[in-house]
Amino acid sequence: MKTSAKVVLAYATLVLLGGMLGCFIAGSIPSLIAGVTFGVLIAFNGIKMLKGNPKGQQLALIQAIILGSFFVYRYQTTQKAMPAIPMIIVSFSMALFLLLRMPKRQSSEKKM
Repeated sequence: MKTSAKVVLAYATLVLLGGMLGCFIAGSIPSLIAGVTFGVLIAFNGIKMLKGNPKGQQLALIQAIILGSFFVYRYQTTQKAMPAIPMIIVSFSMALFLLLRMPKRQSSEKKM
């Protein structure tokens, strides 16, 4: 779980820096607010994962899907490739990574 947590923390940093870059380059305050909000929430879940809490991974997965879906919507409405396409790729790649790293559920019933 520590490797997954480090990847999630890197993703959180990317989201945070992307929001700041959007504010700096385009003067977009909503980009800054969204980037900081999502970046901090994803980082919080990465820290939960480092501490061994599996809920952090589940919440980070949900946040990656939400963020990727948001950028799909943004691309469809604006037809601007930046930052939508890179964020779609990174967010859904993160979601796939987290899905593949999900711990298997153990059945409470023992098989005979």
